[in-house]
Amino acid sequence: MSKPVPESLGTISTTLLALESLRANTRERALELLEIQLDAGILALNRVAGGADEAEREAAHSLLQAVRDYRRAYPRRTEAELDGPADHLLVRAARVGQERASEILGEL
Repeated sequence: MSKPVPESLGTISTTLLALESLRANTRERALELLEIQLDAGILALNRVAGGADEAEREAAHSLLQAVRDYRRAYPRRTEAELDGPADHLLVRAARVGQERASEILGEL
C-alpha cells in the first residue's frame, strides 16, 4: 500500500469520528480527535517540508507558527478518553504524535 492511502484512511477515519462525536453532542471527544488530527498534520508537514521549494517552506513555516500560537492559547491536553479497541490504538499513536508535534512547534 502506498503512503498516501494509509494517511488518507487515518484522516478520513479521524474526521468521521469527530463529526459523529459532534452530532452526538460529545464535544470533548470531537476536540480530542481534532487535536490528534492536527498533531498528525504537523508531523506530515514537517516530514515533507524539507523537500519543498522556498515558497512552500515559507508557507509551511507560517502555518506551523499559527498552530504554535493556537497551542499557546489552547495548550494541548487530553479532552476526552476515547473508548473501544480501535480508539486505544489511536490514543497510543496519538501520544507519540503529540510529543513529536510539541517538539516541532517548540523549535520554531
